[in-house]
Amino acid sequence: MGTIDIYKGLHPYTYSILSFAVTYQQAIWADRAKGHNHWRFYYLIQPQVGFSTYQYRNGDASYRHGMEVGVDAGFVLRKRFLHEKIGYYFGGTTGPLYASELPERQHAGFLFCDTGFMGINIQFSNKIQLDTRFGFRHLSNAGIDFPNNGINNFISNAGVIVQL
Repeated sequence: MGTIDIYKGLHPYTYSILSFAVTYQQAIWADRAKGHNHWRFYYLIQPQVGFSTYQYRNGDASYRHGMEVGVDAGFVLRKRFLHEKIGYYFGGTTGPLYASELPERQHAGFLFCDTGFMGINIQFSNKIQLDTRFGFRHLSNAGIDFPNNGINNFISNAGVIVQL
């Protein structure tokens, strides 16, 4: 997952993260009235680790690096078509996250990560799918510590889904 954030306030910066996640999802509802091309509703749990880099855009050329570790939980609504070979979906997750280093607008440490996304996946075999998604991610600490102005990112993900 790669993200980029450009904040145009008092201290502008660029922020990016390379994140790795493992997702477990389980169907909790399926609309079987329409045959094999139907909607499904899933819950998911997603532990993740990420490596962030940010740089202030005030003439300071130095980069700062951090690490994020967390777990998200949420829901996905998915529709499959073309004989179940292609699917599109919408979803959202939330969960605790620890970030070791963040721009000065957000206190590093314990945070919450909220994500909304949409994506497409293509099934290559009974157990393997190629997946891509785009979305929006918000990090903040719910007012536990200050500053708490949040970090907002547009995200893009690519991955392989292996059904166990």
